[in-house]
Formats: sequence, C-alpha cells, structure tokens
Amino acid sequence: MRKYDFIKTIAVISCEEADAEVLCKVPKKKRCLKCDISKIENSLNHSAYYIQTSKDTKYYVVFNISLEFMKYLAFEYERSSFFFATVEEDGFQCQYFEKEDLSQPSFKWNPYIEVETWHNSMIVDTCGCYKITHAGINDFELSIPEMVLENINATIERNLGKEYDKNRFEKDIKMVGWSGWAFSIKANKYLSPYTSN
Repeated sequence: MRKYDFIKTIAVISCEEADAEVLCKVPKKKRCLKCDISKIENSLNHSAYYIQTSKDTKYYVVFNISLEFMKYLAFEYERSSFFFATVEEDGFQCQYFEKEDLSQPSFKWNPYIEVETWHNSMIVDTCGCYKITHAGINDFELSIPEMVLENINATIERNLGKEYDKNRFEKDIKMVGWSGWAFSIKANKYLSPYTSN
C-alpha cells in the first residue's frame, strides 16, 4: 500500500442542514451562518479538501486539518457530529465525535465529545478508492479516489520543494497563528477542491 507523505489527517463533516429544532434555539443573527454549510468553503481557503456526493448525502472531506479546527468548523456551522481520522503506517485511526447534548445548539457548555474510536486498514476497492467504513452508532462509508490522494500529495510535495524534510510535515501542519497560516498557503498552493461524480 502506498504511503502518502503529505496526507496526515482526514476529517469529514456533513453538508446536511442543521436540525430545525436545534437551529431555532440559535440567536437569529447567527442562524443563517450556522445552517448554510456552503459557507464553509471560505473557512477552508488554503486547505485541501474533497466533496463526496451520493444519492442521499454530501460530505466535505478535509485533509491535514487539526482536530481543534475541525471542532471549530462543526461548532461554527452547527453540525451535530463529525469523523476524524489520523493516517498511520497500516491504516486509519478513526474517531467519531458528537455534541454532548444533540438537542441543544453548540455552545462552550455543549462540547463535542468522542463517542467511538476504531481502526480501518488501508483498503483500496476495485474502483481505486480508499475506503473508510464503520458500522456502529452511525453507519458510515467514505470512498476517496486514489487519484485525489495522489494529486494532493504530489502538489504539496512540489510546493514545499525537494529540500524540504518530509519528516517535519506532520509537525508543520499543526502550527498555529501566522506561521501556520503561511505554511498552509505555501503547502496547498494550486490545489483546487475535488468533487465526486
């Protein structure tokens, strides 16, 4: 199985509308933002991401994002849950997070808590897609075309240059503040969002 040096985390957030009953409890001035996840694209500027669409659901799949930033996105757009996977040598260490109280809006006193953790081996199906699946509290299946991973990895590698130490990447993508922002711009330059058919 090919190892992608420049893909360290994979996070998944649903594009489904926020629950109407929960949303009506959100202050009116914030309601529009929290129910319109299409605005997430502004927050993902300078990020590598892929939009997976299917008959029933649409997901944003974001690469090299930190768990803290993923919690911020879920909070900002009033999502009830999200998936987060760390890429390891033999597969994906996956986590599923939900709001502590699903009937209430996202506030500091209603944090996202880890509900389940599991491990997926790196499986590539006959269509050349990496599969992340889980049959549990929330049945879940994600297919990421290998072409998407290859393009992201190759683009970041070109952007950072031949002299860049690949072993530093996992640490560098976690930088915060101006340094982290500048590194993200450099690493993700020329990357465009990918969308499944």
